[in-house]
Parts: sequence; structure tokens; C-alpha cells
Amino acid sequence: MSEVTDSNTTKGDRTYLVTSALERTWPSDRHIVFLGQWCLRYSRREVWSGLDYSVAPYHWDDRAQIPKDLEYINDIYEALLPELARVLNEIHGVSYSVRYWRIVVGSWLYYFSQVVMDRWRVLQCASESYSRPTLLRVTPDDTPLASPNSAAFLRATESDEWNERLCADIADQWTNIEVTKTQQCQVINRPFRLKSEQAGNVRSSILRILYSMVVKPLDWLAQRRIFYGEGVSLHSDYLSRPNRFALSVLMRQVPSMSLPIQLPQTDARTASRAWGLTTADGDAFKNALAVLIPQYLPTCFLEGFEQAQALAAHSGWIRNPRVVMTANAFDSDDRWKLWAAEQVDKGAKLVIAQHGGGYGSQQWSAMQNYEMSISDRYLTWGWSDPQEAKAYPAPATKLVGMRVRRPRRTGKCVQVTASLPRQSYWMFGAPIGPQVHDYIDDQFRFAAALNVNVREDLLVRLYHRDYGWDLQQRWQDREPTIATDPGRQRLDRILREARLYVATYNATTFLESFTQGIPTVIFWDPEFWELSIEAKPYFDVLRQAGILFDDPVSCAAMVNSIWDDVPAWWESPDVQSAVISFSERFAHVGARPLGRLKSALIDW
Repeated sequence: MSEVTDSNTTKGDRTYLVTSALERTWPSDRHIVFLGQWCLRYSRREVWSGLDYSVAPYHWDDRAQIPKDLEYINDIYEALLPELARVLNEIHGVSYSVRYWRIVVGSWLYYFSQVVMDRWRVLQCASESYSRPTLLRVTPDDTPLASPNSAAFLRATESDEWNERLCADIADQWTNIEVTKTQQCQVINRPFRLKSEQAGNVRSSILRILYSMVVKPLDWLAQRRIFYGEGVSLHSDYLSRPNRFALSVLMRQVPSMSLPIQLPQTDARTASRAWGLTTADGDAFKNALAVLIPQYLPTCFLEGFEQAQALAAHSGWIRNPRVVMTANAFDSDDRWKLWAAEQVDKGAKLVIAQHGGGYGSQQWSAMQNYEMSISDRYLTWGWSDPQEAKAYPAPATKLVGMRVRRPRRTGKCVQVTASLPRQSYWMFGAPIGPQVHDYIDDQFRFAAALNVNVREDLLVRLYHRDYGWDLQQRWQDREPTIATDPGRQRLDRILREARLYVATYNATTFLESFTQGIPTVIFWDPEFWELSIEAKPYFDVLRQAGILFDDPVSCAAMVNSIWDDVPAWWESPDVQSAVISFSERFAHVGARPLGRLKSALIDW
């Protein structure tokens, strides 16, 4: 591999670019420029290591540019959403509010805008940096660009086929890159079901019938006026089943346990997409996005909208609720979004409950922006924001009822790792795209710095989705004596046998270990996990107590020093004071959590 310069990237004054890991788009007889590390699968290194290639620099390696670009995307999103709402109202013969469409289609539009922005910037940088750039694209087949639903769209954006096609279309229409065609690709929009919708494939038919016999009567009762209670609809709330039942009883309601229903998968039709969005200025990216939106809009919002809306209207949730609450259905549960938006348009309040860690502490977070924008009240896990009146500190639904465990003197050192898509998706304070390589390297640096006696008890927990990083194979090759867990069994089962928990990213996992009283250390690179000004003092408390470290080697040194008596370290006053102080802000449960959740839902 060589440095990226015009002198070594051309042949006949041409620069040959590659946008994906699809090897049929790789010229093999000349120097090529891979536009990102996402092109280079570890499992295919025997192929690309023998090529004459360079890797282009990544536009968001200047991390200071990310929040600026997110602000720019926010402006474009807010300009295009009302226009998309107008068009969809006209197509469907309805007159819903912009807020209705913000709930129904806003998550998709916001996400799509961020994805396209990244691919756009990658290609624009290449177009400007290399002489006579050219790329080989897969000849598009007849597969529609539009996914059937939001969940399928999210999965599609992670695939090499989908990204290659988007990049080739952008390059062909909006850059000076010369695009030529190769053979056709496979289908890029395969049917995809939510986990909950796959339940029938997992449970036996007998168990499913028994489950339906219990659920259907409960849902029927939940919709009766006599059991209306406080009129709060709970869905995907992150509460355990016993706690959801108890909260429903507190509100004088029958718990709703509506079975998942898959929306019909309607085919995209070219005639249905012969429309565009009007843009009032000459912004090239906004104009390109306005062209791409009709092509990529999921069919459940267009061709299948009428059917989807009819199914949503007959969902088994409370009729005419006063309050609609969820923790994560706003993202990819299109049936719930259609139903909830209808209730909000009728006057119901929408409450979003925080569904994981990182919220309230990251310097920027597109997901937090979106959740705040659609909600009337946002239930945080303890933090508040003087700039956001919707932020409402409340017990963390995911943490309520977690059992506190006694620290163990024996057991595993459990290193819990993350995995992120190889190309940018939601923009938040985390490694993006090729920067994940640095995160992966830090995991190996930590393991290598541990003493032999700790390494013997080290268990590396891999994330259950690999995203094409080939992490299991990397660990087998670099650390064959260290045990790994592929992430299939529940984390709490592993933690029962843990002497020490090692968190490696700013998310939910260490908030759970704090809540359960499991001894915990944390490390991450602050250059990739940027914290907000308001959050930094709370994380500094963890640093001062020897819990949080900015590099893996320092964290490993702490683990080595406490390994022989982890409980003594964990139960020391300084450590416990830091954990309690931090948890009150970012992992709050407190006394009478269900009673206070009830108040957060019904007191307006």
C-alpha cells in the first residue's frame, strides 16, 4: 500500500476509484484508490493485499467537522420535511400535519439524509482530489431502490450492494467521475423482518397458539372503556414484563401485549414515484437529496401506505389514548408509527423514554435530536438539559428492577466490545466508518497489556452483529489463546460469573453493570467518544476514582493492580461515591420507580 498522491494513482492520466468491497468492481491490472477502509474486508485480505492500491483519506477524520455537518443536515431536513409532507398528503388524499409525517417518515428522512451526506462527501472529495477519476460500477438490475419498510432500509444501508449502487448513482449524476458498468449485482432489498416479527420462526406452533390464547383476550380487555384507566398506551417501553404489568395496574389498565403484525411488502412502482420535491435554493446536495428521496422512500409510505394505515388502525393498543409512550418503536416499527401519529394528530401526548446509554452525554447525537423533536416529553435516565424543556428526568425503564449482585472474588474478566457499521449511519459521538479500525486496535492493546493471570480469565464479548469487520476471525488470528463469546447469549448470564466488567464504549452496558453493583472499569479514546460540556464533570469523577481511562494500556494496568482483590477496590469509599454520583445523573432508578414513572406519564 502506498501514500495517496496523483503521481502513483494514475495510469494514462486516469485515477481508478473503488467505492465498496464488491470485488467485481476492482480493476486488477493497475493502481487503484479505495475510497475507504470499508472496501477492505479482513476476511478477503489475501485478495487485496496483493493489489497495487492506496486508501483515500476520510473526510470526517477532522472530527470538528462532524457537528457542523450535522447542523447543516438539520437545516436541510427541516426544509425538506414539510415539502415531503405536502407531497404525501397530495398523493394519498389526506391532510395530515407536518408533525404526523415527522413521526411517520421523519426518522427515515433524517437517517437517509445523513447516509447520503457521507457518501456525497466521499465522492466529492475524490472528484476534486484526483485527475480524471473513473470507477467501475455494477450494472443495475431491475431491483427497486425502495425498501419495503424502515427496518429493511436500515439493513440495506449496511450492505455493500446498496452502498455501491448509491455511490455509483451519485458519482454518475453529480460529479465529474467517469462511471463504467460491469456485471449485474444480486438483489439489494431482500425482505427483512424485525426480530419481534420473526418470533413465529423461533417458537413452536403450539407455544405460539398458547401465547395467542392469552394475548388476544388481554388486548380485547385493554381496549374496553372500563379498563381505560389513565389512558396511557405503552409499547416497546423497555420495561420487563412484570414491571410493565405492575405499571399498568398502577394506572388502572389491563396490560396490552399486542402480537406483532408484519406490514404487507408492496412492490415499488415507477409510476408512483414520478414526482419530486421543490427546493428553493441552489444547494447542490439538497437538490440531489430531493431527487433521491422519491427513489428510495420505503414502499410502506407510498405504494403500501393505505394497507399499512388500515392495519395500524386496528392494532391492539388502547383506543383514543391520552398518552402514547415508547422507548424505541419510533425508529423502525412502521405500524406503531402510523398508529401513534394518528393519535397525536387527535390530541394525544407523545412520550419518548430514553432507550440506552450515551444520551445526555454525547457532544452531538442525531438520534437524540430526532427523539426530542417528535416528543411532547422525553424521559431521561436522570440528566436534564437547560436548553431543552422536554427533557424530563425519570427512572430508567431498562434499569428498573435489576438485581444488585455481590462482587465476586473469583470469576472472569469480561471485556465487552462494540461493533459499528463499516460506513457512516446515525451521526453521534462514536468512531465513524474507517475510524472503527482504531477502536478495534484498542481492544487488542488492552488484552495484550494484561498480566498472564488476568489473560487466563479474560473473556472477550463480541457484539452480536459483526457488520463485516470479521471480528471473530481477527481475535482467533491475533489472540488465539483468549476466549471469545459471539454475543448470542444474554449479557446478564455472562455477568453472573464476572469478577470484573470492562466497558469499552459509551452506551448502555456499563450503566447496567453499575446498577447491578458489578465491579467495572471503562476505557475509550476521547477523540472518538466526544462528551458534552455538561457531561464532562461527571465522567471526570469516574476518571479520578480510577474507573474510566482514556487509553487501553492505563486501564489494563489498573486491572492488573486490583485483580487479586477486586471487591476491596470496588467497595472502597472513593469508588462507590463516584459510581453513585454518576448513576444518579445517567442511570437513575431511585425509590418507587414505577410510581414516579406513572407520574411522568400522567402529570401534565
